[in-house]
Amino acid sequence: MSDPKPTDWGNLHADLVEKFRASEDASRYTREAAERDIDYYDHKQLTEEEVRELKKRGQPPIVRNKIRAKVNYLLGLEQSMRTDPRALPRTPQHEEDANSATDALRFVCDQARFDQVRSAAFKDVTNAGWGGVEVQVRQIVPERNPRIVVERTPWDRMFWDPHSAAQDFSDAEYLGLIRWMDRQEAVRQYGDDAGKVFDETVLTGEIGGTYDDKPREWTWRSGKRDRVRVVQMYYRDADGVWSFCEFTGGGILNAGPSPWLGDDGQPEHGFAWRVAYRDRSNNPYGEIRGMIDTQDEINKRASKALHAINSRQTFGEEGSLGNMTTRQMRQELAKPDGHISMRPGKEFGKHFGVVPTNDITSGNLEMLNVALADMTVLGPNAAMQGKGASSASGRSILAQQQGGSIEAQGLFDILRDMDHEVYRKVWRRIRQFWTAEEWVRVTDDQRNLRWVGLNQPTMDPMTGQVVLQNSVADLDVDIIIDDAPHVGTLEGEQFQGMVELAKISPELQQLPAEAWITMSNLRNKGEALRMVQQARESRQPPPPDPMQQAAVQLEMENKQADTAQKAANAAYRQAQAAREAVGSQVDVFQAVSQPPQLNGNVIPFAG
Repeated sequence: MSDPKPTDWGNLHADLVEKFRASEDASRYTREAAERDIDYYDHKQLTEEEVRELKKRGQPPIVRNKIRAKVNYLLGLEQSMRTDPRALPRTPQHEEDANSATDALRFVCDQARFDQVRSAAFKDVTNAGWGGVEVQVRQIVPERNPRIVVERTPWDRMFWDPHSAAQDFSDAEYLGLIRWMDRQEAVRQYGDDAGKVFDETVLTGEIGGTYDDKPREWTWRSGKRDRVRVVQMYYRDADGVWSFCEFTGGGILNAGPSPWLGDDGQPEHGFAWRVAYRDRSNNPYGEIRGMIDTQDEINKRASKALHAINSRQTFGEEGSLGNMTTRQMRQELAKPDGHISMRPGKEFGKHFGVVPTNDITSGNLEMLNVALADMTVLGPNAAMQGKGASSASGRSILAQQQGGSIEAQGLFDILRDMDHEVYRKVWRRIRQFWTAEEWVRVTDDQRNLRWVGLNQPTMDPMTGQVVLQNSVADLDVDIIIDDAPHVGTLEGEQFQGMVELAKISPELQQLPAEAWITMSNLRNKGEALRMVQQARESRQPPPPDPMQQAAVQLEMENKQADTAQKAANAAYRQAQAAREAVGSQVDVFQAVSQPPQLNGNVIPFAG
């Protein structure tokens, strides 16, 4: 087998620099449009020239930002639809393995604050049109295993193969990030030998494009800070294998195969990126792009209406206002208490007057209302936001929101697909890098914490050898997304329906508490069921005392004997009465001359 061909670092550097520049040039329009879209979200909707013109005529530069409310609703909806990973076993024998994998995945996502990272990435996708996260590992002392981290990749630091057309960038030949840092920090991270590379690429606050350092200008410190721009790129090499390289314009800092392995054991990149939409030129864009024109019309027509209300068009003969100049006349007309003096003999409406412009103002306001109505149906509408008729019931509002949210399902489907990729990559990092023993705390039970041991060494009783219990490298599971908001809403509606049926069904009302708890969507059903069982057991009477039972039995027997004795005495008295009544029947009285003695044994009387 021949040795691998040595890498020509000069050609590699030139090739990677060319790839980056190609991406930078091809995405220039896309990035500039995304900057404009985000400015509109951040209330920056007027140009500097427009602001100067408004201030010149004494009019405040007011914008009616309808875009922000639309986008904020989508962001809030995303937060209500956060998901948790769940592992499903391939076979019934791997059910316990799946539970351990689920615990490990949720532990990593909680530790990495994935909910917050996901929301930030979704905001980038919605506003700019693209965004995502990176899954990697970091060694933190004194932790035994590397910590798996999930970090947002800012939209204005991302670049990619301009020929990639897939929403998940699966067809890209390279993906990368721009990172700015101080030269001293860069030397600490990459070593003193990299100083020469940095010296050839030091920049000081260049102003211009999306990838420039931020803030672009600073005045908080005198002098200049040496800043260097480092490009971090994953790319496919000649064999189609993902490799990683960090470089600047001066040279390569770090290079080699990607350290992250996929399910097939081959290197993969660490990104999970998505785009919201693409036009036919392959340019990504976000939710804001379709609202820009309508938002501009709202601002322009509102500004025009305000200007028209405060302005007057006049006509008049020269000298009809005496020595008052046209400028002075306009200033007086603009005042709430302004006054115009006319020369003697001049008539208002004949020699001087105000031109009616009510038709122009009314038409402008009507078009403003049309623009506002158009904005209402763009993106999240009133039904989705629960801002319909005030008389609507809660159930009706919920139904309107669910119906209106269908329009946004495509965007959230992209987000769920990104979640799935993140969970898969997190699981791969766990299997690849968690080789030491790891204890994961599970907080599903609010009363008692549960700990799950992974890679836990135990003694095999059969062989006497040390084996690993819950070895993550050997766990064989499928990872799926458990979309909690959708499932929870459905269960809640079904349970509420059962409650309504129970109001008219005696049979349902007689169901035990365990049945209702099982049908509910309570988080800790097991704990609730145990509490009900304990309460039922506490109400049951204690087992009887044997001594007390014997005493009760004896008392019952004595009462029975006493009853029999009383019955025998009554029979004797009846016989005595019969003897006195019939004196000839002596033999009868002799048979019963003495009452029988029972002594606790019942003797039936044969009368």
